[in-house]
Amino acid sequence: MEPVELIRELVYLRIGNQAGLIARIVKLEDDRLVVTMPIDEEGIRVRPKGGMPLEIGWVTKSGVEWHEAVSGSEGPEDATVLHVRLLAPRTTAVERRLSPRAKVALDCEVSLFGGSPVRGRIVNVGGGGIAAIVPIELQAGDSVTMTIFLPDGDPIKLTASCVRTTGEGPAGFTFGLFSAGTRETLVEHAFRRAAEAA
Repeated sequence: MEPVELIRELVYLRIGNQAGLIARIVKLEDDRLVVTMPIDEEGIRVRPKGGMPLEIGWVTKSGVEWHEAVSGSEGPEDATVLHVRLLAPRTTAVERRLSPRAKVALDCEVSLFGGSPVRGRIVNVGGGGIAAIVPIELQAGDSVTMTIFLPDGDPIKLTASCVRTTGEGPAGFTFGLFSAGTRETLVEHAFRRAAEAA
């Protein structure tokens, strides 16, 4: 496999019907990779059976590069790492999003300009924006003010633009101006929590 210039030590995994799993790289050598055992949204370790096909994606300057792979032999029930073998030295897909997202669960307050704030929940954060579940009707293009409450720091206040709505699911927002805190603080918090969970 050609060496890739990794931007983060985290990788993304798709195992069976589970996507959005995150793990930390422990060792990378030729076509073999050792990562921390991925954890799902409920905090349960995902243990693929030996020889199970999966996809692994790492963050590079061109986006997230996805590769076909297979899990190594099954280890003990309390194993904390997963051995992975890449099947081909080629990229199967590249996501152009240069700012992958980390799953989080952060409280927030959101209001349309001139409206009253309502409580919501941030469900993922990336360098370019966030996804949040909010109990107000939004349309793509709506501008909002938002306060995000970090458990270990001061609230972050910003403006954001709605770019995607999904009915009852999370709405997608791009960052606007920050009046308290910074984008970097928010993104760093999200990926630090994801790495701690991995």
